[in-house]
Amino acid sequence: MTNESKPLTVVNTGVLDRAEDPFAQRPPYASSQDAELRIKAVAIHTIDHFAGLPLWRFSMAFALLKTYLAKFPFHTRTSFELTDHYQTTDDAHIVETTVKDQPQFILFSVYVWNFLKYQRLAAAIKRELPDSVIILGGPEGAEDTR
Repeated sequence: MTNESKPLTVVNTGVLDRAEDPFAQRPPYASSQDAELRIKAVAIHTIDHFAGLPLWRFSMAFALLKTYLAKFPFHTRTSFELTDHYQTTDDAHIVETTVKDQPQFILFSVYVWNFLKYQRLAAAIKRELPDSVIILGGPEGAEDTR
């Protein structure tokens, strides 16, 4: 047995060579007006600069979840809206934009620094949409993360 390295062989680069979107033929999500199921993903980003990076402008977790759900046929009857806010955004504004299309499912991506804000928002949203399901996920989805 030798430890000689072998050259890397790249197989099937045709898609990359033609710069095609492999998902281009997939039907789009439904509009919020036409959807049977409405999902709203609410991301609240920090206003700090981490390690010289610019401010966060989207939630990667929500983008990946939306992409994953698109592989199921029901996605054409579903609206999945990603909304982005900052921790300094007024709670009333976030509630207003969240309940606008009356989503049945509201998703929060929770971190230790935005947990209390999400608690306030969940209570306010439940007053507006009592039948909605609010799902808290992320690294600190529980109050006591120890």
